[in-house]
Order: sequence, then structure tokens, then C-alpha cells
Amino acid sequence: MNMESSLFSDAHKFTPSAEQATLAAAALGSAALLWATKGREIAAVVAVAEETILPRISARMLSTAVKKDGLAIFKDGETQMVSGHAANTMPSMPTISPPKITEGVPPYGRSAADQAKFDLAESSRNAAYKAQERDEAVRAVASATRKQMEESGVVMRHPVTGQPLTANETHYSVYVDSLPRKTTLEFAEDGKLMPGIYRMNVEQFKALFAGGHRRERLMGNFEQALTALQRGGVEEVHVGGSFVTKKASPSDIDFIWNPHAKPFNREAVQSFDYGALLHHQSPALRNRGLQMMITPPENGTYKGMINFLAHERSSWPIRSRGMWRTGGTDIPKGLVEIDLRALPKS
Repeated sequence: MNMESSLFSDAHKFTPSAEQATLAAAALGSAALLWATKGREIAAVVAVAEETILPRISARMLSTAVKKDGLAIFKDGETQMVSGHAANTMPSMPTISPPKITEGVPPYGRSAADQAKFDLAESSRNAAYKAQERDEAVRAVASATRKQMEESGVVMRHPVTGQPLTANETHYSVYVDSLPRKTTLEFAEDGKLMPGIYRMNVEQFKALFAGGHRRERLMGNFEQALTALQRGGVEEVHVGGSFVTKKASPSDIDFIWNPHAKPFNREAVQSFDYGALLHHQSPALRNRGLQMMITPPENGTYKGMINFLAHERSSWPIRSRGMWRTGGTDIPKGLVEIDLRALPKS
């Protein structure tokens, strides 16, 4: 709607006073300010420069406010007013300049602590998204397999219960089956194994990962557990976490084994530390620096546990509705499959 043509084209119909014109301009200017800020805090709004929308709208409103009898005419809308036959100078509108940016001071009124969190979030998020590209080829193979299964009507079933797998468990199973089998260690830039399953025996595992005092001590406890599992007929375990990275001093050894892979000698396994190897996340094992999982979630599978071990959560702070919370994503990594069959029987 053209305000000049509709409101002021016929002065007989509408002849505002100077006060009315000023109030109208102020109201319109306030509305423009609210529109520009979009509800943000004033401290977070970059000041509007002279050439921006607010002064232009105000000037337009004032320059079109004409009183027919000539007692009040705004000449240029900003600096002068002619009242009757004498010209009176109006105070000029204040010039709003952009704020000065001081080096080292966070922009938009952020505190130093908030700015540090924003910087951390950006850095962590970029690193995580880059790391997600590591298994691009694996995900492509898994996606093609899933599509082929859907087209042919193949339904994967739980290896123990025989029930159809959930969509998530089907995805986990196909993903694990798509992981490449590698014989040579391949590390990413952050020191984690590239996605894949690295199969080796116990002696090879010790030679590659048990260097240094902390690692050697953890490996001693782990080897005792592996011997007990081997006596019980367990043929393989899978290892992930910080121990199979380049981290100099890992906190523990994360591993899993599948009690449903084949019948095992329960008594032989139970002989180790009062049956600690038969209990999911056993406190007795954690005291030895060993973190073990053997029980998948309800309706879960062992391949789902392998998928969990083959990913690591990357987290960063997120600002939402004036509050900080934690967000993140999963990034892929490799894991080691230890063949226990070559371990000397005790």
C-alpha cells in the first residue's frame, strides 16, 4: 500500500498536525527496529547505520507529512521545519554508527565463557563430520545390500530367538558384514583405527598394542581373562576403545565376546575371578582395567554390539533457547578381532 498516495494525496481528507506526523514516524521507526532485531536482545543487535531501513522509513514518513494551510511543513524529514512564515531549526536526528570492534572481545554481546563454548562446538563439530567420511565406502556397500534385501524380500532373523530383526538391528548387522577385513594396521589422523576389522592372535596383539608401562599392565590382566575364555571354548573376542588407538596411556581395555556363538564350558569361564567374565560390565573386571560387555540390549544381537564398539560418540555444546545442552554424533573407527584358538592351552 502506497502511504503517500493514499493518506496524503488529498489534504482535505487528511491533514495531520506536526505532532501527529512526528508520533507516526516514531511509531513506524519503532516497528522497523523490532522487525530488524527479530526479538533478540538489544545488546546482541548490531547498530543500524545511517543508510539502513530505519532512517529511510522515518524520513519518508516525515517528508510526506504536509499540512495544507502551511503552518507546519517538514521540508526534508530530518533537519528543518517551516512553521508559518518563519523557519525554525529542528534538532537533527542522531546518527547511529556501527559499534567499534575491540580485538579480543566476543561479538554480539557474548560473554568470554559463551564464546569459548561456541569455538569448541565449531571445532568439535567440524572434526566429527570430517571423521564420518572415513566409512563412506562401507556405508555405500551396506546401503546397496539393504536395498537388494528389500527388493528380494529377504528378512534377517535373530540368531538366537529366530524373530525378525528390527530395522536398527538389521542395519547394524549389514554394516558389520560390510566392514573390510584388514591385516595391516591403518590409523586415521586422530590416532584411531580406520574402519574395519583387524584380525590377529594374542601374540600379535601384544606386540602391536602392549608397549609402555600402563599398556603392559593392562595387557597382563587382559591376557589372564583371555586364557580363561580360551579354556572355556571361546574362540574370539573383539577389542575397541582407546587401547587400540595411538593413545599413550589408555584408561582401560574395552572388549566383548559372544556367549551364543557356540556352547562353551561355563565352569571353566567361571573359574576366573569368581565368574566375573559371565557378568555384563563386571565391577571386578573394571577394577582390573577391563571393560566388558556380553549382554546386548533387548532384542539386540552380537553384531549390534560390534557396531557399537566400531563407533565412538563425539560431543559438543549446543546453545538452544538461552540454555546450553550437549549434542553430538557417532564417528566410525576400527576394532580388533583376537583369535583365541592359537593361544596355548593351560
